[in-house]
Amino acid sequence: MSNLINTLKALATKPLIDASAQALDEQTPSIHKAYDSVLPLILARISHLPSEKHAMVSDLLRQATTTQSDDLIKDIQQQNNESVSLNIGNTLHTQLFNQNTDSLNHLIAKETNIRAESAASLLTIATTLIAQWLGHKMKSEQLSLNSILAWLGQHQQDLNTVIAKQYAAYTNQTTPINNTNNNINMTEINRGKNKWIFPVLILALLGIGLFWWLKGCNHTSNEAESNATAVIDSAGASIDEAVNKAASTIDTAMTNGGTDISNGSLDEFGNWIATKGEPTKIKLDNGVEIEAFKGSLEDKLYAFIKDPGAMPGKDIWFSFDDLLFESGKSVLKKGFEKQLENTCEILKAYPDVKIKLGGYTDNEGDSTKNVTLSTARAKTVYQWMIGKGVTKSSFDEVKPYEGYGPQHPVADNTSPEGRAQNRRISLSVRAK
Repeated sequence: MSNLINTLKALATKPLIDASAQALDEQTPSIHKAYDSVLPLILARISHLPSEKHAMVSDLLRQATTTQSDDLIKDIQQQNNESVSLNIGNTLHTQLFNQNTDSLNHLIAKETNIRAESAASLLTIATTLIAQWLGHKMKSEQLSLNSILAWLGQHQQDLNTVIAKQYAAYTNQTTPINNTNNNINMTEINRGKNKWIFPVLILALLGIGLFWWLKGCNHTSNEAESNATAVIDSAGASIDEAVNKAASTIDTAMTNGGTDISNGSLDEFGNWIATKGEPTKIKLDNGVEIEAFKGSLEDKLYAFIKDPGAMPGKDIWFSFDDLLFESGKSVLKKGFEKQLENTCEILKAYPDVKIKLGGYTDNEGDSTKNVTLSTARAKTVYQWMIGKGVTKSSFDEVKPYEGYGPQHPVADNTSPEGRAQNRRISLSVRAK
């Protein structure tokens, strides 16, 4: 194992791993594995950073020198998401992975057996850790970002090897996505997605190898330097393009379990009213018949439960498409109970099914208050369902509901339509 990989492993200290596991409510071995998984990925992404991002990333790395790993551990323990160090990590994370974080979160979650939301938080922490490490290296050795990139280029084969080993189990899968009768097999979706990410990442690293081959052949002219920069820029763009393609066909299904809430319009109060499909009747195994719409949460949830190949898990989420709250409150709006009633009937008919409720907001306002509001709304739905006769055994035993605030958006928060879609309640199928 190379010195670089050993150094990366050493960055994830036991106090950091323990603090992360406790804060994220995950098993310590899984968090340890996750750090080993994501740190090389982050470094690989930095190593082929597009030239137009050099100035901003260089500034972020220098800002990171104002913080230490001990500060990061304290922030994790105190769950201080607004800390200077984590803000730097979150900004760098955004610069590196753009809008493709959902794809990466699900890949990490699948590879390390943690929740996708935990993977998202850990990726920010790990990016903060890398920023601190590289920033202090730049400062202590008086290096520029270009020097750091040159140094990383010398280790591209090591990164290539360790990433290949970590994700080989997924890239070897060739089974196509099973979408028969609109029943989504999440395992096959994951396989299809991972086949996009890994090969392109390796191609990008090989592109950097070409850059150093050009340098080794003494092509020091302006034309050679320009070609080398183009290779690195192209490598980064190739990853973005490939992951974007994967994300456009997969991430919505993974986040929402196939429930499409993107078609609809705003009402006069700024709420998102999803377009309903054709009316349909669903006859449950206990003889109860419910009236719903094709493509609705009830339709998708029932199909998922009845599909023997559809496996439940932490990443299987279905969004309610006909459920609204009063603005800024956790009070259910009247007239929007039908879908909740149908969901209750489904859970009563299939007592082996266990779910977890998740609340979400848009990104406007204070993030801490948004988490509080989303938690209160999820709790309201939970209590409403209990009041309608759904037993507590139908919910996750550890956390029957949880609020995530502005995390995991399903639409662009820059538009009123996108923000309205992000204000939602979802349910995760944990067992069936």
